[in-house]
Amino acid sequence: MIRFVLLLVLWTTSFAIFAEEIHRKNWMQHPSILEIRKLYDTIEKEIREKKLSAQKKTFEPDSPILKTIYKKNRNQIRKYVEEAGSEDSNLIASYYYDDRNVLRFIFAEGGAVNGSLMEHRVYFDSQGKKIWEIQKYVKGPGYTFPREWPEEKIIRDPSGNFEK
Repeated sequence: MIRFVLLLVLWTTSFAIFAEEIHRKNWMQHPSILEIRKLYDTIEKEIREKKLSAQKKTFEPDSPILKTIYKKNRNQIRKYVEEAGSEDSNLIASYYYDDRNVLRFIFAEGGAVNGSLMEHRVYFDSQGKKIWEIQKYVKGPGYTFPREWPEEKIIRDPSGNFEK
C-alpha cells in the first residue's frame, strides 16, 4: 500500500511539473523545453558524426536561396534548413523533427544591414502543437523580422517543401 501511495504521489507530482505553464521565467528549465533541447542536441550530434545524409538544393534568384534536408533514412527527416536573403537582410531557419517526423523545434537566425542579429525559437509538443515561442535580438537596434513566426512558414512537410 505504501508503495502504491508513493507511486501515486510521484505520478501526480511529475504530471504537475509537465502541466506547469511555460513562461519567460521558467522556459529554459521547463521539462517540455528540456525534452526538445535534448532532441536538438541529438540531431546536431548525428549531423556532426555524419549519421545523417544531407541533400542540398540551390535556387537563384528565388527565395529561399538554399535548402538542405538531413535524413536518417529514406523516410525519416531529422532536420530541414532554408536560407534566404535580400539586399538588406538574411534569414536561416532550421526545423527539427522527431522520430515520427513531427516538427518539434524551429531555430531561426536573422541578420540585417543595420547590424541587428536576431534569434527566434519556436517549440512544439509531441503532437506538433506550438507550446512556446521567443525572439530576441542579440545585437543591434532591431529589424522588421516578425515577432511571431508566420504560420505559413511553419514547415510540417519538409520532404514536400524540399521538392518545391
